[in-house]
Amino acid sequence: RDSRERAATAIDSHLLPRLDDLEAPAVVVVGGSTGAGKSTAINSVTGVEISPAGARRPTTTSPVLVCHPEHVKWFEEREFLGLAEEAGGARVSVTPSDELPEGLALIDSPDIDSVAASNRLIADRLLAAADLWLWVTTPRRYGDKRPMDYLRRAGETGRPIAVLINKLQAASRDEVIALAKERLAEIRLADATLFTAEQGLTEDGRLQDGDVRPVREWITDLSAPDARRAAVAQGLTAGLRATGRDLATVVKGLNAERETAARLDAAAGQAYADAIVTIEEALVDGSLLRGEVIRQMPHALGTGAVMRQIEKVAGEVRRMATSALPDAARNTALGAFGAMREAVGSLIPGSAGDA
Repeated sequence: RDSRERAATAIDSHLLPRLDDLEAPAVVVVGGSTGAGKSTAINSVTGVEISPAGARRPTTTSPVLVCHPEHVKWFEEREFLGLAEEAGGARVSVTPSDELPEGLALIDSPDIDSVAASNRLIADRLLAAADLWLWVTTPRRYGDKRPMDYLRRAGETGRPIAVLINKLQAASRDEVIALAKERLAEIRLADATLFTAEQGLTEDGRLQDGDVRPVREWITDLSAPDARRAAVAQGLTAGLRATGRDLATVVKGLNAERETAARLDAAAGQAYADAIVTIEEALVDGSLLRGEVIRQMPHALGTGAVMRQIEKVAGEVRRMATSALPDAARNTALGAFGAMREAVGSLIPGSAGDA
C-alpha cells in the first residue's frame, strides 16, 4: 500500500505535470521536523513574512508556495503539482516575493512528524512532488529516525537535496557537522549541499544575513536556466526510477495476492469436497448406525410394518410410521428415526464446521 500510494502521488503530482512542462519553474520543498525552523528559513530567504514562526506546534498547517511575481499567475492557473486544488484537505496558497529569482519556487511544507495526521499527509505529498528538497533540521533532530527515513528515501532516489542545520551552537559546530556528514553519507547523500545557521535570530525573528546568504546564493544559482534544467532533469530521472521501483513492488504484491487467493480458493474447495465425501461415506457405510440408533433399529425393524411402509413410499416414512403402526411399534420406530435424524443432524453441521 505504501508503494502504491507513493507511486500514485509521484505520477499525479510530479511526473506527469513536470513532463508536460519541462520549462516550468523548479519547485523546492522546504521540509523537516517540528520546530526545526522551516518557516523562519523561508521568511529569511524571501525577505517577507510568508509563514508565521512561533512556539505553536505545528506552526505550518497549510502549505505556502512562494515564487517570483512573474510566476504567480502560472501557479494559480495550473494544476501543477496538484497545487490548484486542495492538498490533503489544505489549500496551497501562492505568494509573490521579489526576493526570489525567476525560474524557482519555494514551498513551506507542514512538519513530517506533526501530531496532525493531515499535516503528515500533506508533507508526504509535497515532498513526493518536489524537484528539489531543502531539508531543515537541528543539532538535536538531524539523526532522529523519522527524518532519517525521509532523507534515506531521497538518497535512494537520487533527488537533489540541500540540508540546513539550524540553531547550531558555535561550541559544537565542528562535531555536529562531522556527525551529520557521516549520517548523510550512510544514506547516499554524501554530495548533499550542507548549510548551517549558528548566529541566532535577528530582532524580527529571521536568520542572520551571514547564515542566510549561502542559502540565497544556492537558490540564485539554481534559478539560472542551465542549472534549473539540470536540477529538474535530475529530479525527474530520480522520480521515474523511484516510481519504477514502487510499481515493481506493487506488481510483486499483486501477484503474491493472486497466488495466495488461488491457494486459499483451492484449499477451501478441497475442504468442502472432502466434507461431502465424509458425509456420503457416513450415510452409506453404516457408520451412523451406532449408539442409540443401533440399539433401537432392530426393535423398529422387527415389527415388519416399518419396512413395508418404507418400501411403499420412502418420502412418507414419518407419516406412515406414525399413522399405520400400533402404539408400541410406532414409539419404537419414532425413537429410531429420532436417533438417526439426530446423528445426521450432527454429521452435516460437524463436517461443514470442520471444512
